[in-house]
Amino acid sequence: MQQINTAVSSSPDHNTQGKHTTHCMPRYQLAPITTRRASTPHTACQGTSGDTGSSAIESVRGMEGVDIIVTFPKGRCTPVQELQMTTVKEDNVHVFAADGTSDDIDVPIRKLFSDAGFVEQHGLMSLNSVNWARIMVQVAHFFYAYFQCAPSLENSPLPEVEIVVPTGGAGNITAGCVAVKMGLPVRLVAVVNENDIIHRAVQLGDFSLSESVKHTLAPAIDIQDPYNMERVFWLLSGMDSSLMKGLMEEFYSTGKLRLPPGLHKTVSEVVSSRSVTDRDIVETMRRCWEENHYLLCPHSAVAVQHHYQQQQQLKHASLPRCCLATASAAKFQDAVLKAGLTPEIPAEIRALETMVTHSTPMRRGECWEGILREKIELISSTRKGGNSV
Repeated sequence: MQQINTAVSSSPDHNTQGKHTTHCMPRYQLAPITTRRASTPHTACQGTSGDTGSSAIESVRGMEGVDIIVTFPKGRCTPVQELQMTTVKEDNVHVFAADGTSDDIDVPIRKLFSDAGFVEQHGLMSLNSVNWARIMVQVAHFFYAYFQCAPSLENSPLPEVEIVVPTGGAGNITAGCVAVKMGLPVRLVAVVNENDIIHRAVQLGDFSLSESVKHTLAPAIDIQDPYNMERVFWLLSGMDSSLMKGLMEEFYSTGKLRLPPGLHKTVSEVVSSRSVTDRDIVETMRRCWEENHYLLCPHSAVAVQHHYQQQQQLKHASLPRCCLATASAAKFQDAVLKAGLTPEIPAEIRALETMVTHSTPMRRGECWEGILREKIELISSTRKGGNSV
């Protein structure tokens, strides 16, 4: 088993290469706009389950011509994740703390992006996996992992490699499906925590919401409404847009969807799945440290737990396997302690603990869509007036 670390920034963030590239794109794409100082601002608006928010903020903080609004689920991120967002002082960064889950946050944001006129008027954009650019670059992870793990490239057909993906919003597993469609001979394994809608969809064809989102030790994948699965279903349905329109309308109106037998068969042929518990996570973190002296974050442990299970069951013993690692354990001190290990806390994280925090509350029962619309409109009007929000 090999571990491919996709956290590539200098900060202990869940920054994949896809996110880095997506974050750089606004600087390239907006350069002509900021040069001519257009009156229409560009505003990046996104929710986060923990990691994407801070990395998106880092990419555009202080950047002329673009503001960013990030909404996170208050109390459902780790303290470090919250600090990475709420300690930023730049005027173009606007952070909201919502009394709900990341799935709750996605609802008003989805409505905003469905309003084409509003999007065009205010130059709305996204820096998470709503944006195809991030998934496009994540495809390269799978080719890189394959070339690192394949025993030989001289054989025909090429040998298979199993790639295990910690899965929440399903952006990364979508990239894997794109790689498969491009001909890469990989077996994909989507591993989730106890928020298991993707596992149920793969195993049973049951893509239905649970009553609530469970708060786990792997909070960045505490997701029950993984919007990228629409892309997975579309790709594996033969790009049948008419079918997908009907299926997703049913899902969003009822919260339930039974995959058609043909689609379920194709999905389960391309992707296998596993669901793990918090106990599995801490045991995996402890074992990996004891055997390899490698400190896993709880999300990476979700993937490695699959490897340990396959070892125990002697399944696919000869198949090369790669587990994607997603973040630094430094942000998940509670999980590290529960595993009986000692957190390694970098100086930059210690510094966050002494900084002043800023965020705007979004309380349950308030109209979150209205709050975000009002903020976006204020950003636009203030930009036209030449002032800071």
